[in-house]
Amino acid sequence: MQVQKNIRAIKPSELPSPPQAAMQLMRACAKTDINNQELARLARADPVLTAELLRVVNSPFFGMGREISNIANAITVLGQRALRNLVLCISVRDALRPDAIDGFDSTSFWEDDLRRATAARMLAESIHMDPDDCFTAGLLQDFGLLVMFYVRPEVSACWHDYVKADPEERYELEMEQFGVTHDQVSLMLARGWSLPEDFTLAIGYHHRCAELEEKSRAHSLCRVLYCADWMAAVFSAQDPSRTLQRCREVMLQQFDLAPQATEALLTQIPFQVESAASSLGLHLQDQPDFNLILRETNVRLAEENLSYQELTWRLEKTLKERDELAAELNRELELAGEIQRSLLPATNENLPICGINMPAQELSGDFYDYFVLDNGMIYFNIGDVSGKGVTAALLMAKTCSLFRCLGKQIHDPGKLMHIINAEICETSIRGMFVAMVAGLFEPKTAKLWLVNAGNPPGLLFGPNHKLTRIDANAPPLGVVPDQEFPVMELDMRASHLLLFSDGVTEGSLEAGEMLGIQGLLKLIAENRNSPPRKRMQGIVSQFRNTTIPRRDDITLLLVEDTTPNNETLVEYHFVSKPVHLQYMRKVLRTALKKIGCTEDVTDRLVLAVNEASMNIIQHAYAGKEDGRIILQVEQNPREIIFRLTDFAKPIDCTCVKSRDLDDIRPGGLGVHIIQEVMDDTQFLEHCENAGNVLVMKKNFNMLN
Repeated sequence: MQVQKNIRAIKPSELPSPPQAAMQLMRACAKTDINNQELARLARADPVLTAELLRVVNSPFFGMGREISNIANAITVLGQRALRNLVLCISVRDALRPDAIDGFDSTSFWEDDLRRATAARMLAESIHMDPDDCFTAGLLQDFGLLVMFYVRPEVSACWHDYVKADPEERYELEMEQFGVTHDQVSLMLARGWSLPEDFTLAIGYHHRCAELEEKSRAHSLCRVLYCADWMAAVFSAQDPSRTLQRCREVMLQQFDLAPQATEALLTQIPFQVESAASSLGLHLQDQPDFNLILRETNVRLAEENLSYQELTWRLEKTLKERDELAAELNRELELAGEIQRSLLPATNENLPICGINMPAQELSGDFYDYFVLDNGMIYFNIGDVSGKGVTAALLMAKTCSLFRCLGKQIHDPGKLMHIINAEICETSIRGMFVAMVAGLFEPKTAKLWLVNAGNPPGLLFGPNHKLTRIDANAPPLGVVPDQEFPVMELDMRASHLLLFSDGVTEGSLEAGEMLGIQGLLKLIAENRNSPPRKRMQGIVSQFRNTTIPRRDDITLLLVEDTTPNNETLVEYHFVSKPVHLQYMRKVLRTALKKIGCTEDVTDRLVLAVNEASMNIIQHAYAGKEDGRIILQVEQNPREIIFRLTDFAKPIDCTCVKSRDLDDIRPGGLGVHIIQEVMDDTQFLEHCENAGNVLVMKKNFNMLN
């Protein structure tokens, strides 16, 4: 819209125009029914124009071979089309006086303009188009720029910037300084002068050829002018090397001319410019030799190639050094990661505690630890260091080391955290802190003492899945130097405590949403019946199976009361008489049915206990009928426990084994039956006054 306003701001009276006789002659040439005599009459109306026409026609540029003395003969030899073009060229030359623009180098302009005109003429000859039409159009295509300087003479000093620019750079300069471009002004001039439509369109669209109808004469002429623009720029642009390369590309794209053919045309341009300038009465400086430009370009390319090779060598060397440094750094990070992982406690299935850590990067800022004290109590912690990378990893290692070293002497989590906090406040980098939970668990009593210093809330799952949140009751370590850390006492009977870092609840799942507390509770419920470590692996797998990169470390720690809370179902005393086994079986069957065992399961369990009792009678008491036997049956949420105690001479437990089933003979299959029915069978250490204690267990989930 602004461009259109700028065009409209140029008044028609401000635009140069050819003499009236020239305008009449050009319009007459467009008519098909006019004869040469009438054209000669119109030409003679302006003696100056007539004389100039005869001078140009007799110049070497036209090469007529004989002198033409009158305008009628000139028109006959030239023809109407050539006459029109010649009148146009003379009119353009004379449209503005050399001194019409104050401070403007008009000689430089015409030199630049003639290069385009001659380039268009030579290109036309090679692609079999009308050379005169192309020469005239080339002379006119940038005339709009001269008019723009004429309308705004105050910017005439900038003309030398335009001479050094290539066509694309020049176009941008015009928009920046004038708000309008030369092709738009040239289009307005062409229509004002009533030029033929194909001339008008080619001149007005030679920077936008694609907007014209393909294969039309205007489109072909437009492409010639576009190429001529780049050919002329090779002789004046500040960067001839880049301009020549672009010129080759344009010529190949527009007319499929190879670089050698383009260079052959460029070689002739200086001579053609001198000849055309002489014929039009223009006095130009000596033209630059294209071969010299080509040599300078090749020298520059060679220098740039050497510089490029040196730069490539330096780049390759730098990349190699970078890769070596990166490889060394990766090795160091891998080693640091191994050292970090070695700080985590080894898995111990016999302890009621387990943890898992999944770093987001090679080094982790999260940690957990646990170890058993001499009195059987278990110290544990879980923490998250602020920040990422090596600094966080070092603070993590320091905190872990302090906890393990001091925890063996200080059996009060509050005091322990107070000392560690003071050390971190004194020596850590300012602004870094450690969110941490520290606890002490006593498996015998299921008591737990806990401090939560700025960590996400712990989740305590009690009997009947009752949930209690254990929120932080102190700030993170490293924030307040003299901070006290209150200790909470928890009853862990038939309960388990899940602790986690914020990377768990703030971690992203596949859909992109954060897991959150509710999502974590859902995962816990889904994995409720799995063993402790599998429960945590089920949670962590949700993050391993996603393609979304992890932004934070993920760490979990589980503390669980593993002491069975056994309920006694049966305690039955009998003597070692086989007849008493029927009473034992009846008591046992009643107890098993009472807790919901099916008929089939009851039969198998009774059979196994009966076989074990019979072995005591036969082998422990060797058939004596006064031996005492005690059957105790207990249950807990996981299993049923059968305990048979006798007071005979202790036996060698290694001799109690099942006989090969292929050995077909009476007796000896009791051990085999017991092992098939029960999930676990073992002899305990001899109790006081007891000879042998056989314990058999059946898991509840196997009661089917």
